[in-house]
Amino acid sequence: MSTRVHKAFLILTALLGLLSPLMPVPACAAQAFNVFFQFATNTSFLPAFPNSEPTVSFWSVSPGDPPWIVAAASSGGPLGHGRLVKIRADGSSIEDIVYFTNATLRGREPQGPLIEPALHVEGVGTGLMFGTCRMGGTADVGCIFRVRNDGGFFQILRSFAADGRDGRFPNGGLTYFPADGFLYGTTPEGGTNNVGTLFRIKPDGTGYVILRHFTGTAPDGRTPNGSLVVVGNYLFGTTYVGGVDDVGTLFRYQPSDLAYTVRWQFGSDPEQGILPAGGLALVVENGSVNALYGLASHGGTNEAGTLYRYVEIGESYQAFGAAKHFGATPEDARQPK
Repeated sequence: MSTRVHKAFLILTALLGLLSPLMPVPACAAQAFNVFFQFATNTSFLPAFPNSEPTVSFWSVSPGDPPWIVAAASSGGPLGHGRLVKIRADGSSIEDIVYFTNATLRGREPQGPLIEPALHVEGVGTGLMFGTCRMGGTADVGCIFRVRNDGGFFQILRSFAADGRDGRFPNGGLTYFPADGFLYGTTPEGGTNNVGTLFRIKPDGTGYVILRHFTGTAPDGRTPNGSLVVVGNYLFGTTYVGGVDDVGTLFRYQPSDLAYTVRWQFGSDPEQGILPAGGLALVVENGSVNALYGLASHGGTNEAGTLYRYVEIGESYQAFGAAKHFGATPEDARQPK
């Protein structure tokens, strides 16, 4: 679909609508699923994105009536390197925040999600957004950036090294961990084994450190993708491949004691989904159950991917199952990415 993402706000609406009927969700139970929006070959937003048919890679919601959805196009802009825009949730207006116009000074191909932690950075203030670029930076293998939500104070906080030792080509955004005040993220390549890293950095650009060099050997995963999600004292994420069957893992990281563990091997039950695509979403069910939802690009009863649900209570109890098997009908979605 060449114009699959021009209506970024509709994607967010669809995701929120999709999760709503899933609360509460019995473990591994199939749920009702509806298509909320059919992407068309042309949309009213096409004129607002000159020189591209952009792929929106992240969004965040800012206050307002109606609220703003802050989104990024990984292409487009004057030189085709991407742009940040904000869109009214009712579609009434769209405004540019910043263009990515130079590979070294501004990076290119912004990734996401974009986050706006409630913190103050000395000399800059508040209203800051943090993200990553898959390309650009001093070595053109990606960077971490910060920008104020009005487009001011743009700064590259970290350029990934040319030799890949500290990761390269990030394909997810950053996650703010309030307990220690760091931003956490992953790269799908680079590191000691060139199969990805887990890193953290302070909002002022200092304190960058690699916390995990993925190995790809069983039971560890490789090629982490998407963004991390905070659940209590932990960060959760996925790897696209690796693990005992080389079809992906779901992992947990505890910043306080630097503890990394693989919590689910996707190949252990292929009918529930394999090869996870993107990150995870946290849904609090019944006011107390922290359920993680994600998309698997393959597997499921129709071999077309799944929407899966993962829950753990303590160290011993884990529940994993498909809430939706894609591809049930010719009109249904298939192989989400």
